[in-house]
Amino acid sequence: MQGKNFHIIIRQEGEYVIAKALENNVSSFGKDTISAMDNLKEALELYYEAEKEPLYQEIKSVALVDYQLENA
Repeated sequence: MQGKNFHIIIRQEGEYVIAKALENNVSSFGKDTISAMDNLKEALELYYEAEKEPLYQEIKSVALVDYQLENA
């Protein structure tokens, strides 16, 4: 795989840790952050090997913003 940079979101969901790449929405999970990241690395490598035209949307910066939606 040609070198690409990814922004990864890591979050706890129940007993699993979810890791998701923002540039292409590939995600994976594990029992902890290390296993989730290892699994995501493998998923990304497989994705770029298998896809003829893989999605990669470069993201310059990321911000995490809290927002409360009323009446939801």
